[in-house]
Amino acid sequence: DVIVILDLSSSMRRDIGSNTAYDNPQNGYYQNVENSRYYQAKQAVQRLADKLYEVNGTDGEQYRMGLVTFSNKATIRQYPTESKSQFQSVLEGITAYEGSGTNWEHSLQLANQMATASDRATYIVFITDGEPSVRQTRGNLTNEQLSGNNVAGQVGNPNYNPANEGDIFHGGLYD
Repeated sequence: DVIVILDLSSSMRRDIGSNTAYDNPQNGYYQNVENSRYYQAKQAVQRLADKLYEVNGTDGEQYRMGLVTFSNKATIRQYPTESKSQFQSVLEGITAYEGSGTNWEHSLQLANQMATASDRATYIVFITDGEPSVRQTRGNLTNEQLSGNNVAGQVGNPNYNPANEGDIFHGGLYD
């Protein structure tokens, strides 16, 4: 299973190479502006789906894709499905800009729920342009403790070992 987590916060309407916003979220203007972060991210997810579903079954595996979106809060848009048309239909129907915040924590919680509901290997593709600004929980942790590799809120837990959580691969499209 591949679960894509896609940022729909207000900063995703900005230009890739600058901080210029394509304002006018009411009519979705920036959704189709090729230089917007949202448009580029959505295109990357579509290309990933094309490639993954293209090899479906050729190596004896049936790959499935799921989708979680987030801004101030997260939403499960699609549970893992073997249907390329169903996944892409859901992706096409998404309206960018759901809120101004960036709540990584909630999106990862929902993706984890989806992953643990299956006995299949699960890979998370996390697409965002910003650091978390909204959280579900804080406990007694500082902003510094909640940043970086601690989005799961595991700072101070002596039994937590991120190496046990699986492999993390990261990359970016832009500097």
